Amino acid sequence: MILFSVSLILWMASVNNSFAATPKWERAWSPRSWLFPRDHGQHPDYQTEWWYFTGHLEGENGRHFGYQFTIFRYGIQAVPAQTASRWAIRDVWFGHFTISDLANAKFYFAERLDRGVFARSGASDQQFHVWLDGDRWKVQAESPATANPHPPLHLRAEEPDYAIDLHLRPTKAAIFHGPRNTGLSQKSPEPGNASHYYSFTRMASEGTIRIGKDVFRVKGSSWFDHEFSTSMLAENQAGWDWFSIQLDDDTELMLYQMRRKDGSVDPSSKGSFIAQDGAKEHLTAAEFVVTPTGKWKSPKSGATYPSGWKIMVPRLGLDLEITPRIVDQELSFLGDHRVLTGLAYWEGACAISGSRAGQPIRGHGYAELSGYHRPLGNP
Repeated sequence: MILFSVSLILWMASVNNSFAATPKWERAWSPRSWLFPRDHGQHPDYQTEWWYFTGHLEGENGRHFGYQFTIFRYGIQAVPAQTASRWAIRDVWFGHFTISDLANAKFYFAERLDRGVFARSGASDQQFHVWLDGDRWKVQAESPATANPHPPLHLRAEEPDYAIDLHLRPTKAAIFHGPRNTGLSQKSPEPGNASHYYSFTRMASEGTIRIGKDVFRVKGSSWFDHEFSTSMLAENQAGWDWFSIQLDDDTELMLYQMRRKDGSVDPSSKGSFIAQDGAKEHLTAAEFVVTPTGKWKSPKSGATYPSGWKIMVPRLGLDLEITPRIVDQELSFLGDHRVLTGLAYWEGACAISGSRAGQPIRGHGYAELSGYHRPLGNP
């Protein structure tokens, strides 16, 4: 969904006001005409963009894992001042990569940043190919762009203590969020405070996970979001709670709840429900209720996050309980000289239980919680 990139972008803007949105950047004013595979690539006319994966995987020995893999692009200059220089910086590229080792209740996370010079980081503008820090983190199409507009993907990320190598295949068509399936996702009432946003809500996933020296063959299901914009949040918004849920009846649910600084829920909050056949239903803020059922205080950042939720969507007959699989799945880079920011947010694997139309149902999902360490845009 919106992801932590907004927090980082706002932090960068506060450090140097010249980074703030310039008239040369496009904004998501109205729906776009989507074209694939081209729209899997980058959209450099917009200032911010991200390619985001989460998933739940099971090893051959029954060991379970969650993962998150995201590459972000943030535009510094719409037109570089020194176009002839190989050192000229147009975009900053960065990424977050996590593995939740559920059996051992251990959470691994890393951040990488790169200026994008010498093509060490970047993205194709014609097909699905995004990379960070050379070949260390990447995701790319496994078949030529002309063969399949939504091809299988190869995802790879390598860190000293853990790694992932997955082959991903969409099992449902792309979903375009927002009303009328346009992909225009409004985040606050102001015109242009929106993103272009689509997802693959269920992708068959197979490959390996490495923890230390141990390598596990894994299978499971992933969720993919691609989003790009220039301006999204209003000054009175503090952050958001976002959920991606895959239910065992082959349906999916995405919800985001924008939180205002006074504690109220912004009416721009929205959601999408995806049926077994891939049909999408748009949900407005009035059609769902998200109620926290517990709290957890981070020993690293000092932030207090909701921990567990009850989600009700009466029109769909959904009554769900969301439970974090590990309580501490906070990405906190506070005091770490190796990274750019001193920010923190929570994003982790969750178990789902409850009912749909009175019948028991289970599943798994991810939750993302931002603005609890400090409101966005207020370092």
